[in-house]
Amino acid sequence: MDCTMRYSRAHLGDRELLCHLTSSAAHDSASTADLLADIAEVDERRLYLAEGCESMHAYCVRVLHLAEGSASKRIWAARTAREFPQLFDRIADGRLHLSAVCLLATYLTPENVTELLDAATHQTKKAIESMLAERFPRTEELPLIETIRPFGGAQHSPGNVGMTKSEPAPPRIAVAAPPSRIEPIAHDRSTLHLTVPRTAHEDLEYSRALLGHQVPDGEIGAVATIAFRLLAETLERKKFGVTKRASTKTRSALSDRKALRGRPALQVRPEPSAREDRRARRARPGCKDCLVKLDQWAQLVRRVPPVSAVMAVPQG
Repeated sequence: MDCTMRYSRAHLGDRELLCHLTSSAAHDSASTADLLADIAEVDERRLYLAEGCESMHAYCVRVLHLAEGSASKRIWAARTAREFPQLFDRIADGRLHLSAVCLLATYLTPENVTELLDAATHQTKKAIESMLAERFPRTEELPLIETIRPFGGAQHSPGNVGMTKSEPAPPRIAVAAPPSRIEPIAHDRSTLHLTVPRTAHEDLEYSRALLGHQVPDGEIGAVATIAFRLLAETLERKKFGVTKRASTKTRSALSDRKALRGRPALQVRPEPSAREDRRARRARPGCKDCLVKLDQWAQLVRRVPPVSAVMAVPQG
């Protein structure tokens, strides 16, 4: 059969295609569980040594032709599932994915395995990370404990992701968590490393959603740049009374004033005061000439042009 026809789905209807996709996903989950079971048993028997490979990771990369990251993830999941066999069924029926197993592996114990597996069922990687952070909180002040798991004298990372029961307990090395810092990586770019509370994380996610029109991909660096600029402007207004830049109209008027500076301008009659205006209105009703003159004077005074419209008088 032609390969093009073998993998073509154009002949399937919409409902039939969706059913076929669901079936393929279920078959993939079952195949993944079988693959993990095979890896766990081969790893336990160390059959990779007879094939000329120094570790299970090397065997997966050289013989099974898996990518390095994919091999490390499957070996880690296989060793965890061998220790907690109930993982196989949950992986086979699609309740847990490989990323979930790798995230849970560090925290699983015989006492909490059922509870954690139930909490992680059909959850995304992000949701599982949040769940583990709530159950096993960490702070940047506490040291980070890392366990080195050697697997024989010739085992090398990243294949070295587990240990057998016959091996001695691995050493535990305490590594202090890195503090918040800014590290320049170029003349116009820097990397920011920091730990924030949950409320700040929620504000960040909300800001990313609000800036969807300006930052469509939600890139955190772009969002942080906008946030820092707005914060600096807000603090300047509060601390120094700095206002926003003048508008185009205001800048144009200022330019006109600067251009007229130093040139003799027309003398402008000042605006009449409220007292003078009231005096003009108190004129006798019978004196028409006075009223006409007062009205003409008021109109003339109120017809004062703006400063930007005053023309300079040529000298000489």
